[in-house]
Amino acid sequence: MIRLDAEECRDLSREWLVTNGLGGYASGTVAGPNTRRYHGLLMAALQPPVQRVLLLAELHTSLVGSDGEPKPLTTPSEMRLDGMLPAFRWGMEGRVLERRIWMEQGRNRTVISYRMLSGTPATLRVQPFFAHRSADLHRSQHGVPDFRRIPKDGTCRLKE
Repeated sequence: MIRLDAEECRDLSREWLVTNGLGGYASGTVAGPNTRRYHGLLMAALQPPVQRVLLLAELHTSLVGSDGEPKPLTTPSEMRLDGMLPAFRWGMEGRVLERRIWMEQGRNRTVISYRMLSGTPATLRVQPFFAHRSADLHRSQHGVPDFRRIPKDGTCRLKE
């Protein structure tokens, strides 16, 4: 098993990648910030394996404890590879929260799960940042098509 400690997690040159077998992927730095144009949580291949579009750039995530104050999840305190899948852990106020990221094979779908491993209950606040732009590194895009958010059963779908 590969395991990175808190010091190693701060290194912006360390990256992770998961794929869906269609040409789509999710990738980023272990430290958290997207440092490349092609980093994101859902880079979908609309006409596999090409015509990649970044749909979900990142999630702004925080824990809200008993004091009601949100505490942003920034650089993880640990990152492990579970097989080939990244698992990130944060230690905050006696709690350990884990986030896992994987992609469903054959579908443009990224699954991101959170699990409290230890500590008292807290509310998890997740704010998605949608990008909806081409992954073409040589083309600039000005403006994006209109799309609407359709919430359903704890999930969110986007439709043009």
